[in-house]
Amino acid sequence: MSILVVTVALLGQALSPEGAQREERLKYMKDRTAEFVLLCESSKEPLSLKEEAIVRFNNPERESGTWDGATFLWLNGTKPVAAISYGIRRPNNAVFREHTSFSATPLVCRKGQTDVWLPKSGGLSGQQFADAPPPAETAASRLTQMRSLARRFFSFMFAKR
Repeated sequence: MSILVVTVALLGQALSPEGAQREERLKYMKDRTAEFVLLCESSKEPLSLKEEAIVRFNNPERESGTWDGATFLWLNGTKPVAAISYGIRRPNNAVFREHTSFSATPLVCRKGQTDVWLPKSGGLSGQQFADAPPPAETAASRLTQMRSLARRFFSFMFAKR
């Protein structure tokens, strides 16, 4: 009996109008992302686009906030080079797009034959921690090291009222 209840509940979620609309919006964002080609300025080969979103987000608390969004990555091998994020906002389903470069070298982003984004360098610069230990042998130990290093950072935001 409990298997039947779980199955019916899962099918109900999969077939719900909101679930179907959410998947439709994700497909829309994926399709729009696939229209772009990203190249390092010095190369003719396009960078690969990670097919699946690395994060899916929403902000339903705000009256006109983002109610659906996703972020996708372009990779050079396994290294992230740039990101593109979409936000679909209320009340009229306005779509906003934002590009972010992680590269120290210039990039060219094209849609069709048109250059739509030409960052000269990224907002992140690779720097070594002067006193960081060498990477640990195991994944679990490296995760512990990363968490320890991440504790050194902080951020804050001032809300304008």
